[in-house]
Amino acid sequence: MSLIDEPAGFSYPCNDPEAKVVWALRKVEVSSDGAESPSQLYQVGGRVEIEQIIDDHMQRAGTDLTEVAGTLWTRTLHLRDGGRSEFWIILEVIDWRCLDCGWNLQRVDEYYMVNDDLWLSVVPDRIGHLCVGCLEGRLGRELNAADFPTGRSIDGRYTERLWDRVTRRAPTD
Repeated sequence: MSLIDEPAGFSYPCNDPEAKVVWALRKVEVSSDGAESPSQLYQVGGRVEIEQIIDDHMQRAGTDLTEVAGTLWTRTLHLRDGGRSEFWIILEVIDWRCLDCGWNLQRVDEYYMVNDDLWLSVVPDRIGHLCVGCLEGRLGRELNAADFPTGRSIDGRYTERLWDRVTRRAPTD
């Protein structure tokens, strides 16, 4: 779950071995003619380090810096020549536990994708993970190959149960 677009605030578990919290900072330089540099990604330890990196850029810009604009999750440094440096602050909370039973799906290799309409029918806000058994419990039936998108719906690591469902033929009525 990315919290970059969450305007009201956030919360995440601290010191929980099942959840990983990752901070990052993405920067793009935009020249006065609108050309963008490739984005640069900084892996950082937290918000303080992010603010230090942005502050360092402001110090280097010196008198060329005309304005700093932003939100809780963005900063734009405007330069005298019309160019700018754009920063996006990223907070990712990675929690692979099943929403219902708490099983860590990454640890047991049960990561998969199902068709969007099927997922939204049981997880309307899209956020979170379900083991195959809990997804089937919410659906009231077992999964079959038609429930998974064509192409790559599992990442090469899977439980026997998941493989069984991905390769199971859809029932005919």
